[in-house]
Amino acid sequence: MAPGKPTANGGLRPPSSGESADGDDEREEGEEVDDVEEEGEPPSANGEGQEEQEEDEEDEPRLKYQRMGGSIPSLLSTDSASAIAVAERMIALGTHDGAVHILDFQGNQ
Repeated sequence: MAPGKPTANGGLRPPSSGESADGDDEREEGEEVDDVEEEGEPPSANGEGQEEQEEDEEDEPRLKYQRMGGSIPSLLSTDSASAIAVAERMIALGTHDGAVHILDFQGNQ
């Protein structure tokens, strides 16, 4: 079965060991994360060279979001969400207790 194909239960099969999921990791193949200063770069006198550079390069968030208000906080204070479905004008939120709540996009029932 190919990655990303729906399974019989409607879920997606995770990629096997030889496959990679697109968009999961920004690193290219063979690239390793290394926090040690690279060879040839002298360590800075105050030890903040790399940290300063990272602070200067603040990237814009990839995804803009806003927390849902309305009745969502009170619903989730007593039960946890287990499923969600989004339609053109409403959201269906299923909980672990088996309740299905129909909400508008502001989170009101």
